[in-house]
Amino acid sequence: GLAGALPESSAVRHDVRLFVGSHYRALDRVLREAASPGVRDWVPGDTELEQAELAVSLLGRLVPVWPELGPAHAEGLRHALGRLALVYGTLDVRSPSPLVRSIHNESAATSGGAPANRAAVVARSSRIASLRASIARYLRDAVAYAPVSTATAAAAADTTSSAPGTPSASLPNCGASSSVAVESAAGGPMRCLGQGGRPEYDPQTGRPTLMLVRDMAEQAALDAGAALEELAELLELLKAPDRQLDDVTATAKLAEYGPAGSAAAAAAGASDGDTGGALGAAGLPARRRLARHYLALAASSLDGLLGKALFILENSLAIIVLHFLRHLPRPFPAASGRNAGPLGLGLGGGAEELLLAQVAAGQAAGSGDAAALGTQEELALFATRLQETCVKAEELVGKAQTLSEG
Repeated sequence: GLAGALPESSAVRHDVRLFVGSHYRALDRVLREAASPGVRDWVPGDTELEQAELAVSLLGRLVPVWPELGPAHAEGLRHALGRLALVYGTLDVRSPSPLVRSIHNESAATSGGAPANRAAVVARSSRIASLRASIARYLRDAVAYAPVSTATAAAAADTTSSAPGTPSASLPNCGASSSVAVESAAGGPMRCLGQGGRPEYDPQTGRPTLMLVRDMAEQAALDAGAALEELAELLELLKAPDRQLDDVTATAKLAEYGPAGSAAAAAAGASDGDTGGALGAAGLPARRRLARHYLALAASSLDGLLGKALFILENSLAIIVLHFLRHLPRPFPAASGRNAGPLGLGLGGGAEELLLAQVAAGQAAGSGDAAALGTQEELALFATRLQETCVKAEELVGKAQTLSEG
């Protein structure tokens, strides 16, 4: 917290440098283990995800003083974070993570009617969503705190198309100099697409691309829509009178949302002819009470999952907006300058204020600045894919409105 609150403090910078130097190996190991594809008898699990979430959250707090980590540590951690983002930010259907793929397959099987314990699937999905939310927050702050000069220098180095000497505004960067392109948490602007058949990853810089951020936004929209539908279904069951929660439904929901170890006992006790079952003596009223209890717990978990998905969606789109504001010419010049109003990005932690300061103090981007994001063809392809994501986000809003009205 102090690193973000007092980025100019020499004492804070010194402490940050000592902390990262002392714990660099542990942080690097945690990030790499969570991003690992696993080996024959081991894959990353809940413990690795929880540790990685804590590590990413911690490093996100250090974004304002990232240059103080030292070049070797800053580059190593940025590379490990980029790899983690690639593994968990890709769409679930293409994820290199065995854990993400297994959850995706379980969710698909459940929606197809195959028996599965939804409580366990939701819990694991929520754990991954927590990690994704931390990654999205880190990437957003890394971009928000990076000075505009970073983008200009990167564009000039890559394409030599940026006009030299063009004045640009810098966000507060904790005293970073022109070398911030190497040392900042962002390490320069994200390109729209990677090369060599990896659109989500830029092999030249070892960083994720805007296409990966778009994937994060689209997956978040899909996850939010699924969570919203399931949550609405559970709330309808919870509001329903007892006569609608018949024996078959109560038993099925106990097996679906109850603890995995007791699902079989609950189902066995549901039979009218089996008075020896775990619930047979108490009968249907007891099964109804248990079913409502576990449905309420599941609804609470889904509500949390929905909130995380919306957070990821919002921050992923904010990262893209930040890049567009900095690197693409604005069609309406009146929107730039000191009269610019609130951006409405919902950025917490002062990131929106930093961006507004940049927009107010600097000039609008020119056509040459767009080269930092990619070629015209790459920008056009990215715009098309981004439009697809925006359509899914609009569908999510429409679905939420429909459910709220119902």
